Amino acid sequence: MSLAKQYFPLMNIGVERALELLAEASKSVGTETLPTGEAHGRVVAADIKATADVPPFDRSPYDGYALISADTANAPVTLRVIEEVAAGSVPNSSVVSGTAVKILTGAPIPFGADTVVKFEDTDFTAASVTIHKATPRGNLVPRGEDIRAGSLIARRGGFVTPAIAGNLAAQGIERIEVYKKARIGIISTGNELISSGSGAIRDTNRAALESAVKRIGAVPIFLGTASDERGAIEKLIDSASADMLISTGGMGKSDRDFTLASFENCGAILKIRNLDCRPGGTFAYLELERKGVNVLCLCLSGNPASAMTAFFAVVQPGIRKLCGQADWRNTRCKVILAEAYGKASPVARLLVGSIDISSGRVMFTCSERGKGSVSSFDGANALAIVPENSPPLEVGTELDAYLI
Repeated sequence: MSLAKQYFPLMNIGVERALELLAEASKSVGTETLPTGEAHGRVVAADIKATADVPPFDRSPYDGYALISADTANAPVTLRVIEEVAAGSVPNSSVVSGTAVKILTGAPIPFGADTVVKFEDTDFTAASVTIHKATPRGNLVPRGEDIRAGSLIARRGGFVTPAIAGNLAAQGIERIEVYKKARIGIISTGNELISSGSGAIRDTNRAALESAVKRIGAVPIFLGTASDERGAIEKLIDSASADMLISTGGMGKSDRDFTLASFENCGAILKIRNLDCRPGGTFAYLELERKGVNVLCLCLSGNPASAMTAFFAVVQPGIRKLCGQADWRNTRCKVILAEAYGKASPVARLLVGSIDISSGRVMFTCSERGKGSVSSFDGANALAIVPENSPPLEVGTELDAYLI
């Protein structure tokens, strides 16, 4: 008897427990080095520390005059202008009492000066400048105000954002190591998806999953649509080259539901069978070893609402972890029901909907439109968690929620 047949999977477990088990097995898929300019949105593979202060010297915050603040204590006062320093040039003179240097934005503060006065606050000629009021020390941008040498400028597991790209450029870093994008194989099953007659159904799951996978930062690979036959599904599984496989459909108990058996026949070991929630409860998590690499296999319902709920609640965080993201979990928060929810919930229920904070409170509006409606997710940004054995819920009920 094979190991797959000897293994006893976990049955009907909670979303959080399923997520923990999937996350334990979700290992990052390796790294690559890219030009910094091409790395926007990619996940940083190693901490990067600054090697130099930014700015590298005290600099002027605006066009004006660099001088000694004590000289303005008895303003008005007129000082002799001894030099002009533009951005990109270096001062040749030192400021002493009674003198000033004309300076432009970004230029280094000359030695001896401890403040800068704006042009607009002075009267000046080519040879002198008059200051009309006392000016405190420190009207300048000190060396290292933005970044100190040795400080962390890019965190492993974080995204390359415009700010991080700018900080890397300020350090002269032209290439950066990032995690590779995980390849997510998608398999659709069902005779109804490949037929052309009046009973044909368009494959909404494929389109929705491909879009969701791209949004996370992974690469969707559509492997094909299999008819309701063992051999057809197994052929697609065997041909797959991916870091994770996601299938939809064929997860019921009829004599045409072969998805789970097909994965097991290909050597996959079943870890989880079904989640203790609705929708999304029809679910399986298996692991398939390929050339020493553990490929994660997630089997979702063919029902679009169920498939997308399970994807956002459990699969999406797992893909984030495959992609090396440090903050891979769905963010949790408290929400308040903006409308009553009239159904009792004998098992935990995940309500898809949207959060609005315009009132100053985190209000949640359910967008559920039907048992199989993928349009329920249009504009949705959260899944509210209704605990098991809950009665119908009133307006103002507070719930936990996942941001999706």
